Amino acid sequence: MDPLEYANSIIASADDGSKEAILFHSNYEELVKTELIGPSWKFARKLQLLTALPTAPIDEDWDHKLQQPDDLLMLRAVIKDGKPIEYEIGPDQTILCDEDEGVYAVYTYRAPEDLWPSDFREGIVRRCEAILLRSEERNDDA
Repeated sequence: MDPLEYANSIIASADDGSKEAILFHSNYEELVKTELIGPSWKFARKLQLLTALPTAPIDEDWDHKLQQPDDLLMLRAVIKDGKPIEYEIGPDQTILCDEDEGVYAVYTYRAPEDLWPSDFREGIVRRCEAILLRSEERNDDA
């Protein structure tokens, strides 16, 4: 791989451990997350049974408090028996609803690169190229 110029420095590899590579990687992860939570990509969608928490909900309007999935990027729906139910996200990032058993979250997660379809992968590559080119242009102007 050719060296990359990013943040006014040369990166020999995107995983070379330099502060510039670390910065690029964190920007890359933010870019991927932003693209994943836009449209509901099927390859990044999960269905997970939710666990009821023993503590009472903070909000009096709801009977139960459920644990959000650990890998959740964006909650798309909360369902029971295949049908959407009403819910709210609590201030402690739990799911508040009136059901406690058989409740599922339909959500977007950070899918690994090997699951990405070619059109999504190409979009991410092009966005990264644009970021690197803008960085290179700024360096040329300096």
